[in-house]
Amino acid sequence: MNNFITYEYYYTIPSDFSSQTILMIGRGNDIYKRFYLGVQAMEYIIKDIFICKMNIISNLSYIDNLEYLVNNLNLEKNINFVGYESSPDKYFKNSNLHIFPSISESFGLVLTESKIFGIPNILIGLDYISNSKGGTIIIYDDTPESIAKESIKILKNNEYMKIMGIEARKSMRQFKNNL
Repeated sequence: MNNFITYEYYYTIPSDFSSQTILMIGRGNDIYKRFYLGVQAMEYIIKDIFICKMNIISNLSYIDNLEYLVNNLNLEKNINFVGYESSPDKYFKNSNLHIFPSISESFGLVLTESKIFGIPNILIGLDYISNSKGGTIIIYDDTPESIAKESIKILKNNEYMKIMGIEARKSMRQFKNNL
C-alpha cells in the first residue's frame, strides 16, 4: 500500500500556470535532497527566461550554504526562500514547474502534492518510486545544465506544460486515502 497523500484529488484546483515560477520543496539542509542543483540550474534558466522565479519552501535553519550559493550566483532577485509552510497551497496555485533533485526517497510526498495540483515535475533519476510516472521528466544526468535545459523546454512551451500538468494530475487518481 502506498503512503497517504495530503490533498484530496477532487477538492484540489490545479495550478493556473500564471507566474513563471519553479518550486523546490523539502528539507533544504539535507545533502541528499540536493537543492543546490536547482539553484545552480536557475543561473542558466534566467539567461533564457529572465522573469522566472523560484520559491524554495524549506525550514530556513542550516541552509546557509544555499543562501551563500544564491548570493554568489547573483540570484537574489530570482530565488525566494519561503521558509517552512505547513500548508503550501498558495505556492502550488500558480506555479509552473517543480524540480525534485533528491536522490533519497521512498514515496515522495512533495511529488504527489505538486502532481495533484497539476504541476509538471523534473526528477533526477527517481524512476523507482511508485509515483514517478505521469507528468514528469526523469533525467539521469544530474548537472545544472541538464535540469535547466528540461526546465526551459517546459516553461517556454505552454501547450507542453499543460499536457504534462494534465498527465501529472491524472496519474494521482490511483492514490486513494480511503484504501
